[in-house]
Amino acid sequence: MDIRLQTKFILCCLISSIILIIINLLGLNSDYIYKLYINNQEVECYGEIEELSMQCNEIKSNIKDILIDKENNYKDKTINICKTRKKLLFDSLDIGINENENDASYYTQIDLLRLCKKRYGEEFVEYLKANYKPVDILFDLAQKSSIVLLGGGGFAGPEWSIRISLANLYDEAYSEIGVVLKRILDSYADDWKKLQG
Repeated sequence: MDIRLQTKFILCCLISSIILIIINLLGLNSDYIYKLYINNQEVECYGEIEELSMQCNEIKSNIKDILIDKENNYKDKTINICKTRKKLLFDSLDIGINENENDASYYTQIDLLRLCKKRYGEEFVEYLKANYKPVDILFDLAQKSSIVLLGGGGFAGPEWSIRISLANLYDEAYSEIGVVLKRILDSYADDWKKLQG
């Protein structure tokens, strides 16, 4: 890790700890508001004292691993966790993974039109584009399973893609995302087949 990045990281940890100490000294036990400045823009952050305390403790407990890990054990472990989750997601969708040794698999995108073309054919893809919007699939995911994903178009991906963070959920959640996404696409395909007669 670059020395400037290490220094910034340590300073962020120290600032967070100082904020926590000040809040505790003031005796604030309920919600708090503190302001962060990101790229010279003020951003308000809300949360519970316990959340900030847990975040500070997590950061402090990982500093040693991150800064002193000359063999990249921490980095390799993190990459392997994300790759395992990516495999669970892709396996549940019955699609292969394009392996890239430089891919940390922190995020992944799935091109839904390509997936649908492979599973249901080109005619279904044309039906999908004519009768739905990319956001419809995202809304169905959220409504039917409380899974909230983002469209990939906002991240320089195809308009009909979804972006999935592989760093935030339990491993099992990624299999569930695939299963629910497949179920939604299957229901769209069933509607299309009924129209075909």
